[in-house]
Amino acid sequence: MPKKRVLFITNFIGMSPFIASLTRQLINEGIEVDVIDTGAWHFYRNNEVSKTAPFYASLFKMPILGHFLMLLHLSILIRKHKNYDAVDVLYLQPQLRRFGKYLSKHNNRLMVSYAGSDFYRVSERIKIKTEVILEKCDAITFGNYQMADDFNEYYRDKYKAKIYSADFGMDILPILDKNKNASSKARFRNNNGINEDDIIITIGYNGHDEQQHIKIIESIKTFRTDKIFLLVPFTYGGTQEYLNKVLALLAESKFRFKIFTKYLPDEDIADIRINTDIAINIQFSDQGSSSLLEHIYSGSIVLAAEWLPYKFWDDMGVYYHRVNENNLVDKLGMIIMNIKEEQVKCRNNNTFIGNIFTWKHQVKLWLNAFQFENEG
Repeated sequence: MPKKRVLFITNFIGMSPFIASLTRQLINEGIEVDVIDTGAWHFYRNNEVSKTAPFYASLFKMPILGHFLMLLHLSILIRKHKNYDAVDVLYLQPQLRRFGKYLSKHNNRLMVSYAGSDFYRVSERIKIKTEVILEKCDAITFGNYQMADDFNEYYRDKYKAKIYSADFGMDILPILDKNKNASSKARFRNNNGINEDDIIITIGYNGHDEQQHIKIIESIKTFRTDKIFLLVPFTYGGTQEYLNKVLALLAESKFRFKIFTKYLPDEDIADIRINTDIAINIQFSDQGSSSLLEHIYSGSIVLAAEWLPYKFWDDMGVYYHRVNENNLVDKLGMIIMNIKEEQVKCRNNNTFIGNIFTWKHQVKLWLNAFQFENEG
């Protein structure tokens, strides 16, 4: 039997760790995976660059003409790569909606997988125009049911029969288990100049300004700086200009801090999660960040914005705190005053996360959405 073939069309710049991980899992299931990257414009086969971006890709950033050239190039790529068993538009960028009819006609199954901001942060006009591809696709996937509920409410259940659940598994779980010990924690603190009794607070999990690092730092700068050490992951996303603003504010705040700007292997990411006492996330929108789930699994006390669709955490029994811009300081102060008691309340969180967010569980959901039988 020939191998099943899947094509993802996505912005690899923002989705690379997740797509690479999903691709590895599908390869293990005997599936061939291609990716059209609409960020850097490379073409990937089984996690390797098969074809680099064309020399004229830099022109895509030009106003008007650049957009036309980008659409032309995307059209050529889509017409060149067809006859897949499944095509998944993973992160629905507005320019992709116009290709729904062609993708549906020339491939066996068309899917749209929402990431979060592609639904929550787009205008009413874009949501309406998106129906061009939603009507043609065979499946629509969400990582959590609250976002699916919001989607169904907006579109009045028009596409309810097409909805599937599928999320990214967490490769890092075994590493978190291995490194969750006193010697690993002591090594991390020693290597980063963090005192044994410091409270480590991690702000956000990437470099996009939507993470609202500046608002968080401005809010907490009244706290005693001698007892708090800030970790600020900036390993992907964002601009140099925004990074410079955050660095300037951190220097002004007098907090001791470490900002991570280069790619980190899983071992280093695990160290951040395990050593974080408190993780703060008040980004504009999200579907259910794996980074925050890693914090929860590791025992971090998580403060998440009340507008984020994390009701499924509540239903799982996860202990965490909902905050808004008005009560963030008070909630954080309460947690710092009662840090030991709060840590005890978080001890069982790893059970809830470990049961659902393993790849063993999630890959089955992806295969179901593709309508593939187990290929392994």
